[in-house]
Amino acid sequence: MGNELKLGKVLIHLSNTQSTNDYVSQLLTKSTPLPGTVVSADYQSDGKGQFGNKWQSEYGKNLLLSVYIRPEKLKASESFQLNVATTLAICSFLDQKLNKKIAAIKWPNDIIVDGKKIGGILIQNSIAGRLITESIIGIGLNVNQTEFLHDYNNYHPISMANYSGKNFERGELLIELLHCLEYFLTNTFENPYQFGGYFTNRLYGNGGLVKLKSKDTGKVMEGRILEVNNVGACRFEFGKKYCWLNINDWKMLLNGE
Repeated sequence: MGNELKLGKVLIHLSNTQSTNDYVSQLLTKSTPLPGTVVSADYQSDGKGQFGNKWQSEYGKNLLLSVYIRPEKLKASESFQLNVATTLAICSFLDQKLNKKIAAIKWPNDIIVDGKKIGGILIQNSIAGRLITESIIGIGLNVNQTEFLHDYNNYHPISMANYSGKNFERGELLIELLHCLEYFLTNTFENPYQFGGYFTNRLYGNGGLVKLKSKDTGKVMEGRILEVNNVGACRFEFGKKYCWLNINDWKMLLNGE
């Protein structure tokens, strides 16, 4: 399976689309794309993040892409490992391009550099029985955009250009990012849980105090994330109490949120 992945062997580039994930979804209603097909765009008019959040991106400045895969042997109960593999791949990619181990994961799906959001992912899975049959991995990464609406979605964005002081060639970055993603996905298919510890170690605020906010009540708790289990729930210590928090119910806050 791993040797057949070959991300980007089929690459569809669009000037403008509603969202690359939506484009792949529509493509699936008309044809059967090859596993590893990648759709990238210069602009998304309705780019999405987790839980319906919007993704702001200036035309032709950033990496906006979706990757179509067929995990085949990955169980539905192992779906969070696609999240683990993808976020770690982006962190590894940023380490290489920014020449520093600077990237962190804001539980469960955002990428943080210097305390600010530089990227995010949105994964959509199709499930039959106990197995994941198809996945669309959406990735947004701020590259050359240097000005943002700083109150957008209540986070302060940053880009690779902001951090490094230089511009990047997006075509080259896309190929390098896909190489990193292929490595982590291939190994995840062979051994789904091997990167769990790396994911926890890469968490934003790891070892220190972080704030989590309930999406239902708005309650904010401050404490430490001790670990993230195989389905993405985090074990949280606050005061002298411990609890497990579900990714669908809680949101990690950045400083200033």
